[in-house]
Amino acid sequence: MRRGAASSDLFLFLAGGLAVNSLMLWLMYRWLRSREEDYEPLASTDAVHDDTGASRKISATLKDLLAYYDQVQGCIQELKDDLAILRKEKRDFQEDMRSLEQKANEQGEALTSVRGLMEAELKSTKESINTQLGRVIVFHDEIQEHKKRIADLESKVAKQAEELELLRHRENGHVDDAAPTDLVTSAILSRALP
Repeated sequence: MRRGAASSDLFLFLAGGLAVNSLMLWLMYRWLRSREEDYEPLASTDAVHDDTGASRKISATLKDLLAYYDQVQGCIQELKDDLAILRKEKRDFQEDMRSLEQKANEQGEALTSVRGLMEAELKSTKESINTQLGRVIVFHDEIQEHKKRIADLESKVAKQAEELELLRHRENGHVDDAAPTDLVTSAILSRALP
């Protein structure tokens, strides 16, 4: 955007300089013509002498004008060359911008693809974690249930041991050397075995 404005300003400067130079040349030409028209004829010898002086002045002025015109043309050519360079730089800049935009679009597409893959992987991981967590919860509930059953069995075993101990006291009238837990264990095994 800035380079485009600079190119436009340079073109306006060139056009203005050319117009001013053309106007100056035209004014000099009109000034020389008016001097020639205002020139009064002299005597023959003086006229020849004055014509020679006037011709020399005109020739010198024309040489100066031509030299100045050549300088102006050289400056204009330099400005044209600079303008061509600026236009080439503008084209290169626009191509670079297009290339950068294309790369940015490609990277955006790749980023979108990676984001989609990551979201799918995250969703799958969450589902797997939820499944595993559900299994852990079920396993924990089963463990608690087994603990409760074991506690109930231990309570029943303790009661049966007390009952057996009471029965032994009643039958024998004294305490046997065997421990109550051993009696309970043997009673449970005798029931379990065929």
